[in-house]
Parts: sequence; C-alpha cells; structure tokens
Amino acid sequence: MLLIRAIVRPEKKEEVLAELSKAGFPAATVVDVVGRGKQKGIRMGGMLYDEIPKILIIEAIHDEERENI
Repeated sequence: MLLIRAIVRPEKKEEVLAELSKAGFPAATVVDVVGRGKQKGIRMGGMLYDEIPKILIIEAIHDEERENI
C-alpha cells in the first residue's frame, strides 16, 4: 500500500477529485489545512499573510496502481 498526499489550492479541489474519480480512484480523504510555499506568504498593504488556506487530499492505493494514479 502507498499513501499519496497532495496539497492543492482550494479552488482546485473539485477538479482534482473529479479527475481522480474518473481515473478510478473515487475514495479520498480531504482536509482543510493552512501553510505557505516558496512564496513565503502574501503581502497585502502592510500585512503579511503567511497562513494561506490549502486543501490536503490523501489517497491510499495498492502498489500496482502506482502508475495509474
């Protein structure tokens, strides 16, 4: 078994889940998370927002499904 984790922007969640389902992977665990990437946050005016909303999608798959996902 493999555990695959993907962190995506909230606006991409439905698209990613739809594509996974189309590819034969309908089951997923979805968690709201916050974080930052290479951008180190977003500066708007004088404020720095470094906890940006993200979505964590987790898939547990069999080893032989590795290439398909």
